Amino acid sequence: MSGNEKDFGDSQGGLKAELRREFRQHDPVTYVPSISGLLPLLAEQGGAPFTVPQLESVRGLKRYMQSRLNEDVLRIDLLNRLVESAFSARLRWTGVATNVQEPFLIEIRSQKVYRLKSKQEVAVVRTQWGAFVDVELSGPSNLIAAGFTKGLTAILANLEIWAKRDPSGEVEYSLSGSDEVEVAPQASEVFRQ
Repeated sequence: MSGNEKDFGDSQGGLKAELRREFRQHDPVTYVPSISGLLPLLAEQGGAPFTVPQLESVRGLKRYMQSRLNEDVLRIDLLNRLVESAFSARLRWTGVATNVQEPFLIEIRSQKVYRLKSKQEVAVVRTQWGAFVDVELSGPSNLIAAGFTKGLTAILANLEIWAKRDPSGEVEYSLSGSDEVEVAPQASEVFRQ
């Protein structure tokens, strides 16, 4: 399994021909670009869908998402949009610090649940999260003197979660796909979702 389709995948979603030829000398290989492509090969579809309250009750999920989003907002293109949104102006900044506040789960956009032979249920759950972001500028000095120091904006993030539920009902999670993070058009937009 690899999300690196450039080096491993072909245009039909399979393994590149030169790699298939190389692997013919060994055990059979099936290429899948993501966990969502692997699950149908390992399990039968079925089981109870995961709910927003179930995912919100998973200990550590919000802290993990907050940490992940704090990494995501460090992309320079996103930082520029965060600064512009927080201060309602395009600013040429030289220093900026951001802090993603505790995120909240807005919705489960889609999911496919699979039941393993062990009676565990696993799912690829596509979710949307919202979070407010504190933005603080530390330069240049003329911006600071003009009062452009602290601002607030918000982000919306589409995140793919791999959720696992034991027969006892206990839920575990991990992230299974890439994030799509965008600046909310207005900070209040995250509540309208």
